[in-house]
Amino acid sequence: TIPFRRLPSPSKMARGSPPPPPEPAGLMIMGMTLEEAMPFVAAAVLGLLTIVFLMGGGGAKKFLDPKTAKERKKVKVIKRTMISPDTVNLRFGLPSDNMVMGLPIGHCIKIFSPNMVGSKKGEWNGRPDDEDGEDEIERKYTPVPNPNPTDKGFFEMVIKIYSPGVPAQFVDGGKMSQWFGKLQVGDEMEFQGPLGHITYMGKGMFQNGKKEMPVKKIGMMAGGSGITPMLQVVDAVLNDKSDPTHVSLIYANKTEEDILTKDMLDKLAAEHPDRFHLHYTLDNPPAGWTGSKGFISEAMIAEHLPPAGPETVTLLCGPPGMIKFACKPNLEKLGHKSSSVLMF
Repeated sequence: TIPFRRLPSPSKMARGSPPPPPEPAGLMIMGMTLEEAMPFVAAAVLGLLTIVFLMGGGGAKKFLDPKTAKERKKVKVIKRTMISPDTVNLRFGLPSDNMVMGLPIGHCIKIFSPNMVGSKKGEWNGRPDDEDGEDEIERKYTPVPNPNPTDKGFFEMVIKIYSPGVPAQFVDGGKMSQWFGKLQVGDEMEFQGPLGHITYMGKGMFQNGKKEMPVKKIGMMAGGSGITPMLQVVDAVLNDKSDPTHVSLIYANKTEEDILTKDMLDKLAAEHPDRFHLHYTLDNPPAGWTGSKGFISEAMIAEHLPPAGPETVTLLCGPPGMIKFACKPNLEKLGHKSSSVLMF
């Protein structure tokens, strides 16, 4: 808009005096001059750039593309760290240092590795081996969040290694976990992805297939390695200060040593006590244990997870027995509808 100023009529102008100068023309923004509006424009641009970066942009190219989810990709180990005697953190390099994984929150990848032969031909851990004779096997895993939200050029996976005879009834251990345990810097991993139907979009919005589910409270129950997709969601919520969603997690394991990413979980709970509630339960707790003991129960869910309601969703990931006999029946007793319970 170019402002216009009406000049006085000649009859009202003093004889011999020059007419007043015209108002300088300039750009107006919402009633303000450009100079006055600059601080507001700068703040708006900064906010937009922040949103773009949090959504996976910020100039970083994404390694994964849903359009090529079925294509096999190869990455190499660039760092190997033993977190405990039977747990390894593997860092895999991406093709570019300015690249991000681009895995939608709540999704996983399908990993391929060479098959193994059990201690007894045709069996694995004392049972018929459905993969006997196959050259390779496949398993689904979810990477853990990078140490910092702005990290680029790599992604990480935390793997629990199940060795033969630990525990005694599993004479052959875990096939793929043992392969992971042998990977060294420079070794390759082949996988497909992203895979999954549950996506956390941010600000309390889930997408289950094509259905959108807005919520204010997220309940979680995880067992063993089922913690990894939960950790992705927890990390996404807590790293966004504008996300008002409250998260509660019950994490079940056999022993304290079995708790994956415990340091990371404890740190998040300590830093966000008003937004993240964390509770552990163990089959065999040590002396002085302050968490629960035994299977997830109705009383445990009622005490540590949000109540049933239209603003609550409950996420499940863990061993089939835990889901079938401990999680789903007790949620049903407490009034949670099946449509508000999502399973990774």
